[in-house]
Amino acid sequence: MIGAWDTEGYNFQASKAVIDGSFVGLALDQENQQDLTPGRLDIWLKMLAKAWG
Repeated sequence: MIGAWDTEGYNFQASKAVIDGSFVGLALDQENQQDLTPGRLDIWLKMLAKAWG
């Protein structure tokens, strides 16, 4: 699958967006971790560019 995102660094109890230990897609926490969003987006876009390259 293209677009799995590691759950490490997120503080949550459960999510329907987690399959086999990874988020299905990029998870952004604008309420609690807004400062991490730019870096996560940068990594995400590079990962997708490589996968679709």
